[in-house]
Order: sequence, then structure tokens, then C-alpha cells
Amino acid sequence: KEKIEELLTIIASGGGDRILEENWKDNYGAQCKGINWQRSSLEQLQMVLAAMGGETMAKLCRFLAQDHRHLHSGWPDLLLWRTMASDLDGTAKFVEVKGPNDRMSDQQRVWIHLLQ
Repeated sequence: KEKIEELLTIIASGGGDRILEENWKDNYGAQCKGINWQRSSLEQLQMVLAAMGGETMAKLCRFLAQDHRHLHSGWPDLLLWRTMASDLDGTAKFVEVKGPNDRMSDQQRVWIHLLQ
């Protein structure tokens, strides 16, 4: 628990890029529940981290670390991000897509509450 809090503090203070890069290099391709190495490149993940900001990423990681069993599902359908050409700063937004007869699950409601 102490190690997790230490890493979350580093992420929140802007050091998440280093942690992401080190773990990518050390673990790429290793079997890990919930990780699909081919889905995104390291550069894409770095852009998402920059767009979301360290504090938001640390908050998401904290939620997952505290209750992964219940929070691993219900994520919004889309993560949209925009970075600025001048640097890796930007914005990110989670989007839940629902059809006319779709309803929010309890898990989706939890994530919407946590992400506000």
C-alpha cells in the first residue's frame, strides 16, 4: 500500500511519464490482466497522460487500486483527447454512448460519479 501511494504521489506531481516509460520498457508483452499491449503505442499513452494531467491520472489509478474487482468494468465507451502542437499539454474527456433504449449500469454510474 505504501509503494502504491508513493507512485500515485509521483504521478500526481507530474512524474507519471517516467513511470509509464519505465514500465513499458520493462514489461511490454508480458501477460497482465486488463492490458492489451497492441491497442495503444507508448506515444499515444504519453499523450493521454499529458492531456489528462497527473492529478487526474493518479485519481483514476487510486480508484482502481482500491477496488479493482468492482471498478474494472463500467468504463465510459470513449476517451477523447486533444494535445496542442506546441507541447504535450491538452485536454481529455470520457464519453458514454447510449442508444435510445440503453440504460446506464450501476458500474457506469459509479464511474461517472468518480470522474466528475
